[in-house]
Amino acid sequence: MNPRLMMLAVATVLIAADVPKDDAAKKEKEELQDTWSHIEVEKDGQKVHLTGRCIITGDTILLFGLTESWVVSYKLDTTAKPRAIDVTITEGEHKGEKWQGIYSLRGDKLKMCFNKNGKGRPKVFATFKGEENVQYFLTRE
Repeated sequence: MNPRLMMLAVATVLIAADVPKDDAAKKEKEELQDTWSHIEVEKDGQKVHLTGRCIITGDTILLFGLTESWVVSYKLDTTAKPRAIDVTITEGEHKGEKWQGIYSLRGDKLKMCFNKNGKGRPKVFATFKGEENVQYFLTRE
């Protein structure tokens, strides 16, 4: 077979393989677009009830709590197990910080767990005393 045709065939297969992944990420991102209420936050293994609202639109998350508000940009990786989310806080108390996290979207329930100290992505949805992980439980309004 002609080497150029072989390269073209390989390139076509590689490009085609990325299309479903891109479609899955786009679909998942669209499913997140909504207004969410905070149900609970978990830090140091302790759950804390929180009242607040989270609006996800485009590439931005707006968080409104009782005492503070944040603006966050985010990116998803739907191919990771568990699914991964990376956020950059652009406005608010932790402005400039980048957190690596995991998330789970099941119907009207969204769970996100982040590592706040830059030491890597959490492996499981849990927090433990002395760690810098924080977990959010939200429900679609």
